[in-house]
Formats: sequence, structure tokens, C-alpha cells
Amino acid sequence: TTQIKATAGQPFTVTLANKGTAIHNLSFYTAKGGTLIDPKAEGGLLKPGATEQIAFTAPAAGTYYFQCDVHPDQMFGDFIVK
Repeated sequence: TTQIKATAGQPFTVTLANKGTAIHNLSFYTAKGGTLIDPKAEGGLLKPGATEQIAFTAPAAGTYYFQCDVHPDQMFGDFIVK
């Protein structure tokens, strides 16, 4: 997906299921090349077949950035908070 949406100031949980053949993760940043929006907004490195939930409080309304830190040029998108 290229967009993930959340409600500002509310608990947010996303489940990452690695259905590929490579290691992946999912992290949420202030912008491309920015800092994590929350210390809990960085997923661990998942082996193929693994699943993880990432949970944190959504920040203030705005458009942020998410990516797979292993494949940041291929797997990324907008984290839209309203």
C-alpha cells in the first residue's frame, strides 16, 4: 500500500505480515529521511512468514512517512493523520 491512515491523538495499531522471501520491517517517520514519530513506531526485522504488531499514539494531524528500512527505495508511502 502507498497510504496508511490514522486519527490524530488516538491509539494506532498496524499488523505487518511478511509474506515475502526477504527480511522486512515497517517504520513511521516525520518525513522521508526524518526521525521516528514515536519511539514505538519502528518495527523489528521480520523473517519471511513472521508477523508483528506496531502500536503507538498517532501524532498531530498531518502527512508523515512510512517505509521498510531494509528496502526504503521500493517500499514506502504516506502516513496520513487526520
